[in-house]
Amino acid sequence: REQHGINERARWLTQWGPRGRRLVPPGLWHELVDMWNHRRLDLIDCFSAGAVRDAVSRDPNHHSFTWDLSQNVHRTDPRNATVGVSGCVTPGGELLLPHKGRTMMGFEKLLLQGIPFSRLALGPETEVQLSDLAGNAMSVPVVTACLLSGICAFQLRREQKSIEKVNLKNFALSQKYDHANGSVLAERGDLHGVKLGTTKDFAKFFAQIGKDLADDAFGCSVLCNCESSGQMSPDEKLLECSDCGLGICHACTSRHQIASHSLTEIITSEKKRTNPHEFEMKLRCAAPSVLVLGKKWEETIPEATGLESYSFQLQRVDRMRGHWLLTYGAWEDHGSGRQVAEIRVALGQIGALQKELGVAAYVKCFSPAIRYDNPKRGVLGDSARLILRKKGQSIDVDSATWEVRGANPTKSSLDIVGSDPTNSTRIQVGLNDDAAKGLQSHKVQNKFTKNFPKSRNSLLHYHKKWKTWPGTITVNGDENEASVNGTYKKMSCEHSIVLSALWRREETQNSPALYLYLRPDVMRTGLDVAVISTTPSYRDNMEICELKDWIPENALVEGTHSTNVRFLSWESAPSLKLAVP
Repeated sequence: REQHGINERARWLTQWGPRGRRLVPPGLWHELVDMWNHRRLDLIDCFSAGAVRDAVSRDPNHHSFTWDLSQNVHRTDPRNATVGVSGCVTPGGELLLPHKGRTMMGFEKLLLQGIPFSRLALGPETEVQLSDLAGNAMSVPVVTACLLSGICAFQLRREQKSIEKVNLKNFALSQKYDHANGSVLAERGDLHGVKLGTTKDFAKFFAQIGKDLADDAFGCSVLCNCESSGQMSPDEKLLECSDCGLGICHACTSRHQIASHSLTEIITSEKKRTNPHEFEMKLRCAAPSVLVLGKKWEETIPEATGLESYSFQLQRVDRMRGHWLLTYGAWEDHGSGRQVAEIRVALGQIGALQKELGVAAYVKCFSPAIRYDNPKRGVLGDSARLILRKKGQSIDVDSATWEVRGANPTKSSLDIVGSDPTNSTRIQVGLNDDAAKGLQSHKVQNKFTKNFPKSRNSLLHYHKKWKTWPGTITVNGDENEASVNGTYKKMSCEHSIVLSALWRREETQNSPALYLYLRPDVMRTGLDVAVISTTPSYRDNMEICELKDWIPENALVEGTHSTNVRFLSWESAPSLKLAVP
């Protein structure tokens, strides 16, 4: 703590104290935290403060980290130069995934070792036994590579007398569709050349499902973190934060950090909730097992080329926060090849704090990311969406149409001016001046900075205003009819929002409420992006404006008030149809 400039009593994540007192963030399983001793709790607080301490702060509640709690703080690293790399999987190791709020499961450790868990003939093994099996195993991809090298070495030596002149490209395995350079081909789809019979319109089909099940879908969804393990809260009272949309049951309020939230009751003892296991069976019976794209998709969306020859098979039915999610996937070669696209159908609450329930469908095409030439890296956005809202006792189908992403997002600039300074998240975490001085004197390592993007803000040192953030933000310069101009007040909510950075513009008769927050790059491959959205949750994908290269400190310095922005729009595409065979 002294070396990294972390205050001695700073316990931002766990707030552990004497006599076993603990208060954890709403996303962390408190039953799991109760099993940890003070050494592990202090380790977690040091790691979380270390993640925020970096010049590019990361929130462990929302960014992907893997922390080895079985090691001491000086024998493990909270992050690696290469993202997506975990610590060593040992038989007694305990790998914490803070953004998931839990430790890594036994089957996940097996997958981390490259072992196909679903293909093993396992019995009623416990989590401890599965973890031991993974920790004592060797990495399957490494073993496979060694075996293949041994098998091929003899033939390679026979054909090439001089090993120094071997061109390994001449010995690469060729496949039938290498000429396509990774493009999605219609001939590899299971519906290629197949004539479909009578089909039903997706919107009308799911409108009936939404009418019958939308209310129950929301009622038995995950409305408190204690329900994320599959159970239902024993408490009959469920609360929701009116500022950020955080959900929590009355019984969990004494175990979590909720003092910063404005909680109100959304479900009382008078309303009985549906059993989620019974609802899942009902939803599986009602939902179709196959979806297909209609005509015009390939003409309208360039990345959808070839997808009209694929069927989308139901893969998963997941209980999510505020809604249930159906995931359909399309695969090459009748399921034996790559996944080329997916369709997600959400049933229940469409966005955080939105009172209207309904059905939302999203189509995502993978072709930009799986092609060989210049593949897209980072977050892959949705290509199309359809939102069916419930009005009264029925779903409004007539006014709902499919929408596609605008081909050319509008680029502009806004004046973002901050006032009423308040403590920044770094101060709340417990960082002091030694943390800033440590970064100033730290020797930069190329392995951490080789892929740094260009930015007007230093990515190696703190901003000169690092101790304060604006309590009020005034946005000006938007000349659109649906303007984002206005005054945004900082909400006090902590942990439920990335770095607790959330500003809200109040709703009026002429304009809806808007929220300004940081959308996280969960895998930490790039910088977080500040956005303006109609809901306070980045999981809803309802952003309407992106702020380029902006951090809250920029609003407190006159020279960085002007910020380049990109307005995101959805364009109506009534010709698009989704069908149920």
